[in-house]
Amino acid sequence: MKGLAKSVDGAGFAFTHLELPGKDGEGDAIEEKFGNIDALEPYVHLRYVNLSNHMLQNPGPLVKMSHLLSLNLSKNRLTAAGLESFRETPLKFLQVLDLSENLLENYSLDFPMLRELYLNKNQLNNVKLIMEGSVLKLLDLRDNGPIEPPPAVTEGEEQPPLKGLQDCDGFGVPSLETLLLTGNPNLKSLNGLQTLTGVTELDLSGNGVESLDGLPTNGKLSKLLMKDCKIAAWEELDKLTALTTVIELDVEACPLPGLTRGRILMRVPGLKILDRLPIREDDTEAAKQGDPAPSAEE
Repeated sequence: MKGLAKSVDGAGFAFTHLELPGKDGEGDAIEEKFGNIDALEPYVHLRYVNLSNHMLQNPGPLVKMSHLLSLNLSKNRLTAAGLESFRETPLKFLQVLDLSENLLENYSLDFPMLRELYLNKNQLNNVKLIMEGSVLKLLDLRDNGPIEPPPAVTEGEEQPPLKGLQDCDGFGVPSLETLLLTGNPNLKSLNGLQTLTGVTELDLSGNGVESLDGLPTNGKLSKLLMKDCKIAAWEELDKLTALTTVIELDVEACPLPGLTRGRILMRVPGLKILDRLPIREDDTEAAKQGDPAPSAEE
């Protein structure tokens, strides 16, 4: 523990920081990972806590630390059921919450002052956030695809339901500035993002997105990353003409027939960076040529 400071109630002094991440390894190192943190119950004045890389299945006495500002519980064994105690006593001052690399299949908690939420590398099927009054600025939902491929089915059997995020309903929070969604292969629909009026960076790389319906057109979006998505029709790229604020775009490895830098720049003339390379004079000249005559593959 560190950071000795005056207690919130002014009655004395208390430690404000706890840095206690678990250690990876074998033998004795395994014994240094905790599954129970009841011993922390007296330390109600803590404001910054790092208990990453342990074996926690619930937050235990952390729910009583009402003045927490930052909480790192990444790389534990937390489930949605295990986090329910936060719903009973929400941390009203919490600003940063890291729940990455746990066992969450859904998330719907509300922390009124939360600004950064890390849910990457879980097993999320849906995320439901409070929209009105939220101050959330960063939401990390990367790599929430299924851990294992769906089981093979024989003829006549029903295909099991897909796991992982499949649409964006529930987390198009207007206050967001950065939304990271890369690595969700079953994510095919952007519906739900229309309300992202404050977002400046949107990363959709490596997803199953085939349509751009749902992109926020009345906002501040300046950086749009769609590398290795499944967009295969130029009609979808035509929808980018409504995004007049975009200056950086990545569509590398998208299966668009006859893909050239000029054809992209023609649709998004305000670009300064395309596929991680700056726009050059020859790109601008190519954009003036317009689309070529449709080929058989288009």
